[in-house]
Amino acid sequence: VGREVSDEKPHLREVERGEAIGHALWEAHACIGQWAICASLAMLRKAVDLWSADYRDRHGLNFDASAGERDNVYWRLQKIAAANPLYRDAIHEIVDGLRLDANDAVHQAVVCAGGHAGTYDAGAITSIQSPALRLHSLVSQLVATTMRGVVPKQSDTSRWRGKPRRLL
Repeated sequence: VGREVSDEKPHLREVERGEAIGHALWEAHACIGQWAICASLAMLRKAVDLWSADYRDRHGLNFDASAGERDNVYWRLQKIAAANPLYRDAIHEIVDGLRLDANDAVHQAVVCAGGHAGTYDAGAITSIQSPALRLHSLVSQLVATTMRGVVPKQSDTSRWRGKPRRLL
C-alpha cells in the first residue's frame, strides 16, 4: 500500500546523491525561469554541497583542523580546486557567485533583483537572469564532467515568464 502525501509536511524521500544533485540543478534552473534568483542560488548551493561531499568521499579528501580547514562546502571546493587545475577557475567563480564562506556564512541580509525588474528593457531584464544562468551552467558542467551517470536537466523553458511582476 502506498503512502499518502500529508498536507502537514512536505513530501520528501531520500535518494542517492546523484539524483539529489540532478534535482537541485533542475530546481535551480526552474527558479531562474520564475525570476526567483535567490531560490536558484540556494538550490545551487545545495547541489554544490552534495557534489563536493561526493567528491570528498570518492577521492579521500582530508582536512587539517590545525590549519583552520573544516569539512564544509567552502573547504571542499578549495581542496578540489587545488588538486585539479582544470576546475580551478570554475570553482573560484562558483565560490564567488554563491558567496560561499569558510565559516558557512551564506545567509547575509541580501535580496536578488529578480522580483524587482521595473523595466521592459530587454537588456536590463536579461542582465538579471544571465549571471544566474552562467553560474547554473558552471555547476552543471562541473557535475556532468566529474560524476558518471549524472546528467543535469534543465526545466521546461516554455513555462518561463518573460518579465517579473513588480513585488513592491
